[in-house]
Amino acid sequence: LGNEDYLQTWSNAPNGNRLWNDNQYNENRNGYILEYGYYTNPTVADSDKDGADDGVEVAHGTDPNNPLSRPAPEHDAPESSPGEAPVVFQKKIQLLENEVAILRDQVKTRDAAITSLDKDLKASKANAEQLKVSLASSNNRVAELEKALREAKTQIVSLEEKLDDKDTRIVYLESEVVQRRHSQQEAQDAADELARIASVPFVNGWCYLPEQGWLWTDASIYPYVYRSDTKSWCYYQQGTLPRLFFDNTSKEWEAWDTYEEDDVEEVASK
Repeated sequence: LGNEDYLQTWSNAPNGNRLWNDNQYNENRNGYILEYGYYTNPTVADSDKDGADDGVEVAHGTDPNNPLSRPAPEHDAPESSPGEAPVVFQKKIQLLENEVAILRDQVKTRDAAITSLDKDLKASKANAEQLKVSLASSNNRVAELEKALREAKTQIVSLEEKLDDKDTRIVYLESEVVQRRHSQQEAQDAADELARIASVPFVNGWCYLPEQGWLWTDASIYPYVYRSDTKSWCYYQQGTLPRLFFDNTSKEWEAWDTYEEDDVEEVASK
């Protein structure tokens, strides 16, 4: 404020700490502040957002600006795996690939049926034109030719209705193809998420997260994760932010991510 360019400690606060004050003169020069070790942002508790506060990392001698550098877990990993997961994810992928192959065959069959219907429609229209020419050249056969023309028109309407039905089926099948592609994309996202999880320190197939403790999963059962602390299987809802997990024991959804208030507002604005 004004020319007050110096910082000094002031009277004691109720919690035992001292208050800060800006001052115009530096007459109080009894002491100083020294920062050492890694540089950190004083407004953020966890600079690299690896789940360990900067103060904890500095105390353990790890880099608070590197998410791959963090204090070792306080407890050892469980000695054995939790056993077979309730669902094998690879089987689900194989089923989806088989369904996509079936849909592609159906699309080919649909295209062949449309081509055949187009030929029938063109033939029927040509037949109607021939009937019209015959009707103009023979007054004695007017009634007969009009009847034949009506029948031809009825056949055309029937074929057009069948064609409309095929168009509806085409739209449905195309929608199915889009859904299957979306499923493939989700599978790819799951693989990417598994790769991200792979960056967390693993011990005998286990990984440790400060908030959740020891977790176990692998590529054959992901997105199912076993949590040792609660002895329960959890299902990860892919694409959620914060990440949502369904605990099969408590039958409740849980958010496993924590964000600073400013970070949440920034994500919401985007």
